[in-house]
Amino acid sequence: MTDLTKMREEIDRIDAEIVPLLRERFAVVRKIGAAKKEAGLPVFNPEREKAVLEKISAKAETEEEKKALCAVYLSIMTAAKELEK
Repeated sequence: MTDLTKMREEIDRIDAEIVPLLRERFAVVRKIGAAKKEAGLPVFNPEREKAVLEKISAKAETEEEKKALCAVYLSIMTAAKELEK
């Protein structure tokens, strides 16, 4: 097995851990969407989105990682907004 193959297997293992966590996050998002609907609140909350990105950015070790994490979380939050509807 090549080093590339081993690294790809490691990525596959990590992805197998990430997907259930995203499903768990999305389940909570659906509950938040229902609570917002019941309370008459909008789906999009720019202050909350900004706070999430700030928390994620603080966990980054480099500027490149910060940019990558923010891009990933923007995608996750975009998907979440669709699930909240």
